[in-house]
Amino acid sequence: MAKALERFSLRRRLFIGIFLCMAVALGLHTTIAYYQIVGALYEAGVPNDTALQIAGRILLHSLLPTLLASLGLAALAAILQIYPVVNLIRRLTAAAHTIASGHFSCRVKASRWAPYDFHLLAESFNMMAAQLEQYALTQKQQQKELQRRNELLERLSVTDALTQVGNHRAFQEHLHAQISLACRKGLSLCLMLIDVDHFKQYNDTYGHLQGDMVLREVARLITENVRAYDFVARYGGEEFAVILPDTEIDTALGVAERIRQVIAQHQFPNHAVTVSIGVAGWHAGIDPSRLIQEADSALYEAKRLGRNRVCLAKADKQDEQAA
Repeated sequence: MAKALERFSLRRRLFIGIFLCMAVALGLHTTIAYYQIVGALYEAGVPNDTALQIAGRILLHSLLPTLLASLGLAALAAILQIYPVVNLIRRLTAAAHTIASGHFSCRVKASRWAPYDFHLLAESFNMMAAQLEQYALTQKQQQKELQRRNELLERLSVTDALTQVGNHRAFQEHLHAQISLACRKGLSLCLMLIDVDHFKQYNDTYGHLQGDMVLREVARLITENVRAYDFVARYGGEEFAVILPDTEIDTALGVAERIRQVIAQHQFPNHAVTVSIGVAGWHAGIDPSRLIQEADSALYEAKRLGRNRVCLAKADKQDEQAA
């Protein structure tokens, strides 16, 4: 019995229950009426057999059609009462599945024929859906804000606060990555180290605020005179580094000379500023530390020769001479 009931929907269960209750009630009423008629006829002196025949005809021609009509009306009344309830439950179920899938804007409207309690149920469901929608919206905004802050923190962790170019950590990570890529694909790679000439003297004469302004302006001029995928970083103090991926040494020297001239011709507030630049090219078997050392040696040579010039690493000079 229980397994059979499981196959019926709520609407069918309610309909069958109400119909059976009404059928039983009408059946009992008809039975009682039948025996009351038989008893009345018997008391009136009608023979028993005749009384049963008369009661049977009354039952057949009057009470039975009335019973069937009553059952039909009961069935109709059951349908009219059950349908709004079942329809609302069906809507609530569909809306619950919709909300579970992430669409919190779904709402349910109860039929005007539904009982008052079910109107309250629909209103409660809609209030819950509205709160869930507001919660989801708030959570989405918080996630966007958290993502924005994480991106900002990540950018700040690899950006020099003063000059807004890459910091030393970002430079080391990028250089290792570019050397790995060049080694894997057989590409050329060059590194420039740039030092602002006599920067300590400039700081002592005009103050640290003016010195900071010079560093920001130098960083801007360097960035504007390299390609978008070249990497500019503040190596430390008044030194900058530029990583030039997929660049031959002759091209790197041309870029370095252009940067030197742009900075030397730029109008700084107090007096002219110049830079010294060391350039080194990567070769197979050279690790990042060795490449930095070669570029630093070339930078030292540029400063030793009088500053405001570009010098090439010794290893690259030897390669040019051999070529």
